Amino acid sequence: RDLWSESAIGVIGKKSGSLVIRILKLLENRLYRSASAIVVMTCSAEKIIRKSHPDKNITVVENGADLSRFDTYLRETDTGTLPGFTKNGRFRVGYAGSIGVVHNFRAIVEAAKGCLDDPEIEFLIIGDGSKHRELRNLIESSNLPNLRWIGFRPHEDIPAYISTFDIGLNPILNIQAFRNIVTVKFYEYLACGVPAISMGEGEIAEISSRSGAAICLGHHDFSGLVNEIKRLKSDTAALDSLRKNARPFIERHYDRGQLAEDVSDLIVKIVGKTPATN
Repeated sequence: RDLWSESAIGVIGKKSGSLVIRILKLLENRLYRSASAIVVMTCSAEKIIRKSHPDKNITVVENGADLSRFDTYLRETDTGTLPGFTKNGRFRVGYAGSIGVVHNFRAIVEAAKGCLDDPEIEFLIIGDGSKHRELRNLIESSNLPNLRWIGFRPHEDIPAYISTFDIGLNPILNIQAFRNIVTVKFYEYLACGVPAISMGEGEIAEISSRSGAAICLGHHDFSGLVNEIKRLKSDTAALDSLRKNARPFIERHYDRGQLAEDVSDLIVKIVGKTPATN
């Protein structure tokens, strides 16, 4: 799913020539060489692997959303019983996903600061993960009345929570390896008919532009993020235009059920037999 040795270099700051990274690279290359096929999730990841393994069978099967669970109909259902849910008619800007190493949570805090002058805008963070202490310290030190973090929620409830968002946030840290990924929350926001604002470069910028349902800003363009949130809140036509493109884009290109069939077909082709039936 990820170019994990490159990610390690970026996240933990290891030098490419360090002993740890050399060991990881040796293991990685051994796995690539022995694999009958390599499945990657982005075209840029394919290009990177193909440089060192030009003769391998490499297939791009992108990530996506489970359309049977993440759906626009949830926007019309009663979500008032969800724990932590008190929308009160406000314009909700949300993040739902792992509190981990990929995302820049300072962007969300800075956006909340920039929107303090509009009491109708609120920010909601849903999730937990390895960076929960850093996020807690950031939120407590900022003490923002328009920002809430409600922690972990069962995955089966996440589609309903996302459907309460007016905008979904996807701010990615400025690390080279992360320019080769598109996080799954991007697809899930759009599947629920929720426009996204991403912050990053590479694959996420390309797919945001192509979707017609998302905006992509620079990694540290916090003022631009504030401006876009306020613009979309006041310009309902622009927000509706993004929203109407969201679900159809995922249905056409990123249905996880179809993508799983693509992987299954690849495996069956390699193994040379049809899968067993129950």
